[in-house]
Amino acid sequence: MSTTPTNPDEDNQNQGRDQEDPTMTQILRLLQLQTAALNQQPQAPRVGSFKAFQSLHPPEFRGTTDPIKAKSWIKEVEKAFALTEVGENKKTEYASFYLKDEANFWWESTKTLEGNGVITWERFTELFLEKYLPQYLQDQLEVKFLELKQEGMTVAEYEAKFSELARFVPEYVNTEHKKAKRFQQGLKSWIRSRVAVFELQTYAAVVQKAMIVEGESEMSKRENDSKKRKFEGSEESQGQTSGKFKGKFRKGSDNPTNKGFQGSKPGNVGQSNCFPGQSQQQKGNRPPAPDCKTCGRKHSEICNKPNITCFKCNKKGHYSSECTSTSGKKGVTCCKCGKLGHMARDCKEPVQQANVLRIAGSPPPTPPVQPRARTFNMTMKDAVQDSDVVAGMLVVNSLNAKVLIDSGATKSFISNNFVDKLAYAMQPLEPNLVIEVAN
Repeated sequence: MSTTPTNPDEDNQNQGRDQEDPTMTQILRLLQLQTAALNQQPQAPRVGSFKAFQSLHPPEFRGTTDPIKAKSWIKEVEKAFALTEVGENKKTEYASFYLKDEANFWWESTKTLEGNGVITWERFTELFLEKYLPQYLQDQLEVKFLELKQEGMTVAEYEAKFSELARFVPEYVNTEHKKAKRFQQGLKSWIRSRVAVFELQTYAAVVQKAMIVEGESEMSKRENDSKKRKFEGSEESQGQTSGKFKGKFRKGSDNPTNKGFQGSKPGNVGQSNCFPGQSQQQKGNRPPAPDCKTCGRKHSEICNKPNITCFKCNKKGHYSSECTSTSGKKGVTCCKCGKLGHMARDCKEPVQQANVLRIAGSPPPTPPVQPRARTFNMTMKDAVQDSDVVAGMLVVNSLNAKVLIDSGATKSFISNNFVDKLAYAMQPLEPNLVIEVAN
């Protein structure tokens, strides 16, 4: 067997090349992957750069006469400085970029007066506040804060105004306790008294509790208003049934409910009660009623006059206003002279004089008999039958009262319960009356 001669040096070179190729390939691939990853990631702005500051979109300032807006702009810019870690030597330069219009004109002239050196942020703030928040305005805002009261504002509105002014007087709100107590002092008295019992020490707790008290009060007020509207609605519906007796008595009322409580005397208020209790028909679509031969009035129903009992003589067939009998007057006592048989309005006796000279030795005059008033119990039926009596509902001092009006009475009486509702003071009547109640 023959063999091919080989070169030892050439074989060593080939073996070294085979061992180096895999390693280089891996290194190249790693470099390619790293380059691709860097190309895909966006480059983050450098910390403290203007681009980083600009990305937060700080507000522009164009000049104002409102010190609150000027102070707010300074606070917003300082917040952007803190987030982007802007250096002290760049703060004034970055902030002045957002001065526009009148504010920019002011800064250009002020910067010239300050010279060519670097103007620190502290100096810029000092110059800025001298222009847009001078000392006299700060003093006015301090007074406003110290005099701030809730008054007509809600708790939320009061809290917003309190926070707005508090930034100008940090010495009054530099602790939670001082801030909470200052806010609590300005609340409405009825809210403050309810919040004070909790002895709260933090501002947030006082605000929250005040809002709860106010909300509960408004809810209770709405419930009471709803109940009041329902009550007034029920009163109106009831008033429709007795409306003809409110304020004054109106003739010709169509309400059948109170029909039997009206007098029938010609010229008196009310309608005929010859047929009480019967429903009244609609007017306009019926023929005129014929004249009644019994009572002389116009009606088509059966006349009820024969069943009516006279209040004076207790006889049937006529009203007390039509009574000609004198027997019924025997039980009547005159309130002037104290005699029987007539009433005070019909009394013909002269008025007795108190100071009368008497002859010496003559017996003293007999003291006058104290008049004795008499009242009569009257039922609903009696009120219906008597033409001199009108009964129903009447509004007295905004209160509904059940009244019974007798044209022949000389005195008026009122119940103790109704007097209590009117809340009027009572005085003794002079001269005193002895009231005798029938039965």
